[in-house]
Amino acid sequence: MVGERGIAAPSFATVEKIADVLDIPEVVVLFGIALVAVPEGERGRLLQKIHATLARTNSARLARANKMLAALIG
Repeated sequence: MVGERGIAAPSFATVEKIADVLDIPEVVVLFGIALVAVPEGERGRLLQKIHATLARTNSARLARANKMLAALIG
């Protein structure tokens, strides 16, 4: 199957088999959701907001954000 960007994508049956073998939920395979423990409370909400913002940016801006974060945090 070819996806909306012209990139080959597996069938749903294949995705189900991959998820079953890896013992992860299909939604993780389908949507690329990371299995990361997020802290509760304000810290968790802020981390999720930052992640969502960075996930929507292009590669060049993401690389720039990474450099800025490294300079800020050290």
